[in-house]
Amino acid sequence: MRWKRSVAILIATCGLLTVAVLAGAAKYQSSRKSNLEERTRQAGGKLIVPEAAPAARSYATLKDLVKDSSSIIVASTLNNRSLLTEDGTSIVTNYRVLVRECLKGSYKPGDVVTISTPGGLRVFDKEVYAAVQVPEVRKLRNEKDYAFFIERTDGKQLSYLTGSFQGAFELRDPEGVISSDRGPNSSLSRKLDRTPVKSFLQSVQALAQK
Repeated sequence: MRWKRSVAILIATCGLLTVAVLAGAAKYQSSRKSNLEERTRQAGGKLIVPEAAPAARSYATLKDLVKDSSSIIVASTLNNRSLLTEDGTSIVTNYRVLVRECLKGSYKPGDVVTISTPGGLRVFDKEVYAAVQVPEVRKLRNEKDYAFFIERTDGKQLSYLTGSFQGAFELRDPEGVISSDRGPNSSLSRKLDRTPVKSFLQSVQALAQK
């Protein structure tokens, strides 16, 4: 009988340990989800965090950028919304864009695409906000025309740019195209900046058809 009692105590102890571990894990996950908000409140309500651009291939030619893109669209930015990432440690900004022309892929004029980019401003409460700033990039602007090179679209219908900000070019007339990637290794951006819009789009379309 004594050994049965010992086994029962051991099982009960294991059960309590399992509950404690699960509770601890849940508490840890909860703290991670509110990490940035907690840091902001601890900092007095305002927090600015520099964040490196996501690791991505550095493109040297337009041909390679086109090749690695599943879709390429000419679109107008409509609006944007900044959200916490799923783990709560950073911020992304999702842009809704209206397709004007599709140079590669299956999008049609009139389609609305959501493009997700790192960084942004998140307001938690009145006078409590955090900003995640990605250096050496030109932030997308609302109600402007762009050429977007899209690498992939996930199950939530969020699209991601090829090579991060290397895949976004503002189309300005008569100035020409302006790359959103301003990093020191942005050789392609330097090559293409100020290229006439019509010439740029013709080159992209020709490469996409090969």
